[in-house]
Amino acid sequence: FVLKDVLVIGQGLPGEGWSDDHAWNLWNVYLDENANWMEKSFAENEFKAVIICGNSSKGWNERYFLRLEEVALQYSDVPIMFLGDEHDFVEEVEFRGISNLHRIALDDVVTPTLITVDPYGKGTSNVFTYDRGCPCAGNHRPTELFNYTSGVCVGVCDTNELCRNEDAESVLWGEE
Repeated sequence: FVLKDVLVIGQGLPGEGWSDDHAWNLWNVYLDENANWMEKSFAENEFKAVIICGNSSKGWNERYFLRLEEVALQYSDVPIMFLGDEHDFVEEVEFRGISNLHRIALDDVVTPTLITVDPYGKGTSNVFTYDRGCPCAGNHRPTELFNYTSGVCVGVCDTNELCRNEDAESVLWGEE
């Protein structure tokens, strides 16, 4: 969708699968179609900023990211944020060494991330800002308070039912 000249797109870029009876055997076609759609969107519009929600930026999607690099270089005046999921929080202000390409990889499951876009800001760090605090009154960061497989959120807020008695295993596996 486009909101005030900012394009927000979701591109399916999960990690590659290995099943013989699934679409994974057409993986390169799948990546190319995602890249084609992205390129067409840039060519047909004038965006002030772009956010690409794409899950993984790992090596099996390299074919897509080479095309994203070309688009970012061609439209160097358009700030682009790639929003992914790498199981740990990562920020790269100049993703792949490209000044208008900014990447944030979110952590596993719980920490909400509010992204604000100021299309008139200078540099991707001023165009894209984010807040990773819990929306409840305590503003804790749940995924920093436990390790990947076990534990209980130490600083849960009694003001938010979603945070109360939060633990990693029930969140990861959808258990009550």
